[in-house]
Amino acid sequence: MFRDLANKGNKVIFGMSFGYQDFQLKVAKDFPDTIFLTVTGYKKAKNFGTYDVRMYQGAYLAGVTAGYVTKTNTLGFVASVPISEVVRNINAYTMGARSVNPKIHTKVI
Repeated sequence: MFRDLANKGNKVIFGMSFGYQDFQLKVAKDFPDTIFLTVTGYKKAKNFGTYDVRMYQGAYLAGVTAGYVTKTNTLGFVASVPISEVVRNINAYTMGARSVNPKIHTKVI
């Protein structure tokens, strides 16, 4: 997909998942005049970089809502892989919930 986008003349290509990082980096080496950006990655090259969004802000607000409506004081969080961005969202969610209900416990799966 990234190679196809570069072959079509796109000059800036965004990867929308951490899992695309290695694929993008491999293709970036073949297209030095194209800029490749991956979300929440950590690898860099001359034409390859990363970007991030503040998803933790929404996670915090979701936690506030959950903290208000829980009847058991136990919340759940289904996570993907334990990278810093995911852990940050779990923490923000829990902090948001505890801001309105200090008895909250979050179970992470």
